[in-house]
Amino acid sequence: MSNPLQEDPELKKLLQDLRSIEDGSEFLKWRKTFLELYENYLDSRGTEIAYEAYKQFGRDLRGFNANILQLESFVKSGDLSTETCTVKARQSMSELQLKLAAVMHELMQLCPSTSEEERRKGHTKFEMGAILVRDGFSDYGRLEAAGKVMNMLSKGAMGQMA
Repeated sequence: MSNPLQEDPELKKLLQDLRSIEDGSEFLKWRKTFLELYENYLDSRGTEIAYEAYKQFGRDLRGFNANILQLESFVKSGDLSTETCTVKARQSMSELQLKLAAVMHELMQLCPSTSEEERRKGHTKFEMGAILVRDGFSDYGRLEAAGKVMNMLSKGAMGQMA
């Protein structure tokens, strides 16, 4: 089966049922049922590799978010403004650039888009999808929060710096 999400009638029904889920406990039941069925189609080794890639992405993202919070504290304390930039604030901005590059690289590595990429990475987009569903897409919320803070910082002191 090339795409169990489109070809397995039970999985298709579960995906349709997802739209009517209204609370967390219903979602947890749905997720358990979905993963029990869906993971039968997946290679366990590929799923392990996908999980390790996702864990690395999470580590990089947490470091990135910590750096964003540090910059935010520099702005609040006055160490980073249009008039002032302390050495520590400048170092933090440089570190943010490196961490952003690492997060972007890891994000691009998560979902292989061709069969060649799947062979090279050792997992498929379906295996990564199972990991994301199992995790509850928690890193999506972290990415969203990081984006909001970065947007705020870029409109404030960081956006006005040369």
